Amino acid sequence: MLYLIRRPRRRRVDLDTAPTASAGKIESCGNSIHRTQLASVGNSWPADTDSEGLRLASAGSREGGGRSPREGVEAVTARIGRTISASAFVSLDGVVNHMEKWHYDYVDDESDALALEQLRAAGALLMGRKTYEVYAATWPDRDGAYADAINAMPKLVASTTLGQPAWANTEVLDGELVQSIRALRAEDDAPILMHGYGPVAKALLEADLLDELHLWVHPHLAGVGDESDLVLHQGLTKKLDLTGTRTLASGVVVLTLRNPGS
Repeated sequence: MLYLIRRPRRRRVDLDTAPTASAGKIESCGNSIHRTQLASVGNSWPADTDSEGLRLASAGSREGGGRSPREGVEAVTARIGRTISASAFVSLDGVVNHMEKWHYDYVDDESDALALEQLRAAGALLMGRKTYEVYAATWPDRDGAYADAINAMPKLVASTTLGQPAWANTEVLDGELVQSIRALRAEDDAPILMHGYGPVAKALLEADLLDELHLWVHPHLAGVGDESDLVLHQGLTKKLDLTGTRTLASGVVVLTLRNPGS
């Protein structure tokens, strides 16, 4: 029997009709703001940890009472569909925000090339609202290979509060997060790259919808932040498989971790 998977609600801005992105003040964002030229956007990168703009299913709705036949088929379909990976920078003491304290000294041509390689390998870029706000205020006015790639590729924003997106080729996923991502995974085989490690990435990892983590571990103790700024997620226990490491000349070690449950 064929079960139809309901597509998430979306709003899209096409390249030819997109308004100019606002360059107004950005107060917060997610991790993985990579390029050196973004240092002018702001001096602090607090966590994208508030619940505003993110609709999550309750634990009971995901786990309680078993699965219906429809839910079982959706889960199997998601497992054989497109993959989702998250790429995030992290200090030696586990901080993923406040990057002005520990990240920018490690940006060089090698790290730029690897970041561009990851971006070009993806069919779409997924992010939370706060990361989107910083990116949308920055990249449309940039040039170069990285800017060209990120501006041209499809972008997905998980948010229930974001209005009409200004950045070209952007779609808003304003439904329940897990259901929306399951439907996306079933659409085609083009992989999805996520920038940052905020509440969206943590929710997807907990739901076994995040297949892979690329953690750029910096040899630097940040010495700042609270629990919301850490890569750790209280209450989440997850065994990951280390499938690759790459040590950059700067000393940054990129760990590739596979989620065996996805």
